[in-house]
Amino acid sequence: MTQDITKQMELEASSEKNESRHNEMIFQLNQQSKKLSCMYKVTRLLKGTTRPLEDIFIDITKTLPDGWQFPEDMRCKIVSAAIK
Repeated sequence: MTQDITKQMELEASSEKNESRHNEMIFQLNQQSKKLSCMYKVTRLLKGTTRPLEDIFIDITKTLPDGWQFPEDMRCKIVSAAIK
């Protein structure tokens, strides 16, 4: 007696592929959540402040998660200019 298990094997492979995609989507959502949380916290630090720039940078550094590598979309350029 023999039994063809091709369909079962295909379903298992498909299920594993779907689980992998699901896990990747969860990871990406968590990364986006971290980025948004940081951006919100940094914005709150900058909003309406008259503190020296060095103090702001120190607070921003404390806000960021340890060892977190920021992707390109999180980089920014800060320009400071004296008004004459």
